[in-house]
Amino acid sequence: TNAGKSSLLRALSGGDVFVEDRLFATLDTLTREVDVSGGYRFRLTDTVGFIRKLPHHLVASFRATLEEARAADLVLHVIDAAHPAWEQQAEVVENEMQSAEFGVRSETGSSERKRMIYVFNKADLLPDPVAFLATVRERYPHSVLTSTVPHSALRTPHWTGVEGLRSALRTSAQALRPIARIHVPLGDGKLLAALHRDAEVLGEAQVDGEVQVTARVQAWLLGRLRRDGVGVDIGS
Repeated sequence: TNAGKSSLLRALSGGDVFVEDRLFATLDTLTREVDVSGGYRFRLTDTVGFIRKLPHHLVASFRATLEEARAADLVLHVIDAAHPAWEQQAEVVENEMQSAEFGVRSETGSSERKRMIYVFNKADLLPDPVAFLATVRERYPHSVLTSTVPHSALRTPHWTGVEGLRSALRTSAQALRPIARIHVPLGDGKLLAALHRDAEVLGEAQVDGEVQVTARVQAWLLGRLRRDGVGVDIGS
């Protein structure tokens, strides 16, 4: 908690999000739509923070946070990089998510684990952000270092910042729901209906005796289409 989740949501979405520098400033989940470019958009949800020995009156809010995380395609684990005990704080979150049967520390998005990005925030408070990022990437290779406060030391080739986080989200979106061209035989109304039901159809065109459907498709559906012998081109 107090890692700067609400500030990051406001920076990414440009929306009006309540921000205050104190524990549990966010007690209810809040969702904003975030454009990460490349034709991809996320619904990003700000949640109550994790803490050891949660106060009794926050249990309901915390349970709502777990449910939001459970339903998400992607989890951003936001860590206060400037906190002297950030490693212990990160461990609390990982333990809680393991006990809730989420699976953690997945940077590959395998089917057994929830896809997760580690976001080290408040980099403006670090004495040497570049050295810090090099150290944490030994444990979290694809972590992102962010700050919503301008800082001259952060303007280096190693600095990723909020735009770096946006780029990481875009990469995850491409992995979670790549844009594909699906070749549907003419007259296969069942397949066409399934695509409209289970994918985000962006366009259709009748070409050379088939219907070419351009859509954002989840990995499980891509696998099923290929097993059924349907022609699929990724990145179309």
